Amino acid sequence: LWLLRFGAWPESVTERNRQLWIVEGEPDTLTVAELIRTTRDPERAVWGLYNGSWTAELAARIPDGSDVVLGLHDDKAGHVYRDKVDRTLHGRVQLRQHRPKAPREA
Repeated sequence: LWLLRFGAWPESVTERNRQLWIVEGEPDTLTVAELIRTTRDPERAVWGLYNGSWTAELAARIPDGSDVVLGLHDDKAGHVYRDKVDRTLHGRVQLRQHRPKAPREA
């Protein structure tokens, strides 16, 4: 919320934790937010996307140099989001794609 309002990280967030997860859909948003909340570094931020929600104005709220992790689906919609996010951030951030580990076989 702080990022959206002020376009900056709160002073209380250490540089090491200036990480924003951008995920697709409500279930993924809630899952990642809960995982982050229960880790040792709960200061990280999560933004959830829904159809048509990503804009250049939203991208402008992300401070330069932030660590941005994309947790988008590996489908057509996820690829469209990834390309649009990449294009609007103009190389200002460290952008990477989260690749979930495959489940282990029993």
